[in-house]
Amino acid sequence: MKFIKIGNINDFKFPSVISVYKYHPFCKNPFFTQNKLHIFTRRVIIRSMKTYVLTEKKEFMRLLLCSETFDHFLVSEASIHTVVRYEVDGRINKDFYSKEELAEKQLDGLAFLPYGRLRPFFYDLIRGRHTPSYFKFVLMLSPDNQRNTVLASGTSIQPSDVGALYINIQYRDGRLILTSGVSYLTFIPDKSFDKEWDRYAANFLKKNHVTFL
Repeated sequence: MKFIKIGNINDFKFPSVISVYKYHPFCKNPFFTQNKLHIFTRRVIIRSMKTYVLTEKKEFMRLLLCSETFDHFLVSEASIHTVVRYEVDGRINKDFYSKEELAEKQLDGLAFLPYGRLRPFFYDLIRGRHTPSYFKFVLMLSPDNQRNTVLASGTSIQPSDVGALYINIQYRDGRLILTSGVSYLTFIPDKSFDKEWDRYAANFLKKNHVTFL
């Protein structure tokens, strides 16, 4: 396959083009081939920051399942493996409720369901004599909290640059970890906000007396 240089990536102003920079030039799906420019739409760049090993697993699970600590986050997805596997897509099915019901339940304007609405369901799946062999929760800030967090960071990053601010919680092989992550809607060389979000995650754990390595 022949690559033809047709310009610098910084010359392209479309987020969908810039955000696939990681596929060029050494990959199986390059976007410069012959005289054709392939544009992958709705592609985002996700940068994961620091991983925290949570040492007091029982105490953390109490916070996660029996308290309101994480209730203000939204559920992007969740996976729980017990005797069968439960895969949860946190997207709200807008056809389930009327517009009036969505407003009454304070769900209008949200694409994903708040963790607090699903927490009792997760609790019922995880509690019991047998610990799940694996689980994962991908949580993210609500649009308002995300915007406020970006603006309060003091960085050059704008709210329109950020797709989502994530906290990923994963249990595997007896190890419980939390990882922070940011998805960008465009190519952002500046990593200053990455550090701020990592600091937010660490402060959030400390505030809730979660011990970690």
